Amino acid sequence: MDTSYEKTKVDGYGIANVRVGIGGDRWRVTAFARNLFDEEYPAEVIMSPEFGGAFVTPGAYRTAGVEFQWDF
Repeated sequence: MDTSYEKTKVDGYGIANVRVGIGGDRWRVTAFARNLFDEEYPAEVIMSPEFGGAFVTPGAYRTAGVEFQWDF
């Protein structure tokens, strides 16, 4: 059985996350983005030479949203 892991090498990558908000005494609005530039990256690699390589789980796609908080 070939146990070479040469095909499972992962190149380096960077992920940019952003969070910015504004608020007053009793309220807050926050905008956020995860994986801002929609980088494709492996979140998990499980080595599996018995199946001929590895199981690779992709990382999260870009996610963005707005949060509103009101204190009462």
